[in-house]
Amino acid sequence: MSPRPLKQDLPPGSDPAAIRADLVATGVHASPSDRPGLTEAVARAKGQGLSFEVLVLPPGPYVPTQLRNLATEVAGSDPVTVLALAPGFVGSYSASVTRVRLENAQDELDANPTVAANQFLDRLFAPSVSWTGVSAALSVLVLVAVLVAKLSRWGGRWKTRSGRANEDWAAAKDGQ
Repeated sequence: MSPRPLKQDLPPGSDPAAIRADLVATGVHASPSDRPGLTEAVARAKGQGLSFEVLVLPPGPYVPTQLRNLATEVAGSDPVTVLALAPGFVGSYSASVTRVRLENAQDELDANPTVAANQFLDRLFAPSVSWTGVSAALSVLVLVAVLVAKLSRWGGRWKTRSGRANEDWAAAKDGQ
């Protein structure tokens, strides 16, 4: 018998198929009072080139990983970024954004779903440090420092040698 993948632990009472249907239709699965603000956040993200969807669950006894699992489940194979919110919990999934950026963007979000979605987007769109560039610049700086040290050391030896040579030449000239 071949091993089967374990069913993901999803929030109790969640219906991934119904949530996915809402997300495909409008990009938002939330209470009617939250939909207008979240729809604006989805449009803002799309305007900046990010396929973004938001789902908001009612209060419940959740485990933090359940919202991330639900976001992953409803995204399916679509190249989309999904933010899953519930009071006191947040989870996310993205096909195009790294897990590190997602985790940083979802830290300490506001309790209001519309504000939280916009905070999340602000953090995702904020310029980030290019660690490749920083590493390359530091490597070049170290290489230049090593070369300068070697050249100054070599130059010091050259001066010493030429200084001795000049002294020997001067002594030989005086002795003539």
